[in-house]
Amino acid sequence: MSLHRDAIAAFLESELGLKPGSYQDDELLFSTGRLDSFGLVNVMSFVEERLGRKLKVSETTLAHFDSIERLATFMNAG
Repeated sequence: MSLHRDAIAAFLESELGLKPGSYQDDELLFSTGRLDSFGLVNVMSFVEERLGRKLKVSETTLAHFDSIERLATFMNAG
């Protein structure tokens, strides 16, 4: 899929408690309530660390952060 997919999945599993195999890459994680706002903050910190830069407010949308697939696409573009 993408360069960052496995790292994102590993982070969600180890840091946010998603069980391996209990989700799909295109599953909406925040919109469906699987992850909450605290989880979003943790994911944002993870992304900033991986990209080596601060995120712009305009980048912190569910369009970029609501699934592993969307997040990987965003990170690969950035």
